[in-house]
Amino acid sequence: MVLFIKILVTVICVYAAGRLFLLAWQERLHTQSLAFIDKIKLGITGFVANVADTIGMGSFAVIVAFDKYWGLMEDDKLPGTLNAHSVLPGLCQALFFLQAVPVEITTLLSLIVAASVGGFFGGFFVSKLDKDRIRLLMFLGYVGVAALIIASKLGLLPIGGDLMSLHGIWLVAGIIGMLLTGTLPAIGVGSYAPTLVILFLLGMSPLAAFPIMTASGSILQSIAALVFIARKQVAVKASLILTSMGVLGVLVAAPMITYINSDSLRWLLLAVVLYNVHQLWKSTVRSRALTEAA
Repeated sequence: MVLFIKILVTVICVYAAGRLFLLAWQERLHTQSLAFIDKIKLGITGFVANVADTIGMGSFAVIVAFDKYWGLMEDDKLPGTLNAHSVLPGLCQALFFLQAVPVEITTLLSLIVAASVGGFFGGFFVSKLDKDRIRLLMFLGYVGVAALIIASKLGLLPIGGDLMSLHGIWLVAGIIGMLLTGTLPAIGVGSYAPTLVILFLLGMSPLAAFPIMTASGSILQSIAALVFIARKQVAVKASLILTSMGVLGVLVAAPMITYINSDSLRWLLLAVVLYNVHQLWKSTVRSRALTEAA
């Protein structure tokens, strides 16, 4: 059954990547070429973000932080670009962790399906929103992630157990939690930190979180990406650079996973998330001021 999940993840991700490359080919004559310095910035961003993603920190918050600092793309195309870029790096992560960490198949499959359903509805909903509403949703999403991280650091939430499977009411709770978490990538908020919190609340081992996070993340991000690609709400050239360097980042980081201090990563992730909250709030205030002035 794990082989089936690997094949399913591969087929979905390769199809989504193919649609992205097809869109790039269709738009090649209608989009401006990127400046060399912008390509360098995007390459650095994709590599660093996906190193962070592979070791459990998540890539979305990192890319948003770089974007707010460097101004890499328009806010209305940011959610679509985040999801589109993550398809191939996410596939590499999923195949690695599905092979390396055994998780009971019913738990694994149930949580993956739940997250995927959330990703579909999230992508369909967000792709219809304007830039200001997307920015607001991202702001609220990052505030929520920051609150979860802080709560876990203060001991208000459990830090996990040793379970490698869920059963009965706990499996149902996990499915509901993953359904909600699956909607987050569509608004440009990574699902890794919320997924970790949900699994920890249910007493699962931190080790079990990696195959669940990466397999569900690769599928739901691919599904969300397909919706954005269909609506052409993706910065295509930026996505291609981010994804190519992202794959390299995964290949570099995967062998390092056993040497990572997860506690330090949570503090670093919190700093990045709070930076994003600050920048998104500034963007919201600036947008409202321009609207009122007009």
